[in-house]
Amino acid sequence: AKASDATVATNYAITVEVNKEDTLLLVTTDAQAEALRRLNLYKVQRYIYSFDSDLSLLLIGLGDYIQVTYPRYGLDTSQIAQVVSINIDWFKNTISFGVLA
Repeated sequence: AKASDATVATNYAITVEVNKEDTLLLVTTDAQAEALRRLNLYKVQRYIYSFDSDLSLLLIGLGDYIQVTYPRYGLDTSQIAQVVSINIDWFKNTISFGVLA
């Protein structure tokens, strides 16, 4: 199955055909639904923001959702983001987070 969006292809100058992925889907309607689901997932531009904190946020784990507010980058009204990376520095007592928004 195949799904496409001409606006996204134009905005991001996509000129190559993507590689086909093997699946175990046997029904065409299921394959088309999956293709559309993946298109909708990947056509939205997302960013990974990083920030440092003290160890008070130690209980936040990978995959958790947090609310991010910052006066720049369109985050002034706050946005829900998912934690995708955590790096703990025990010597400096800091945690670095990467969040997908």
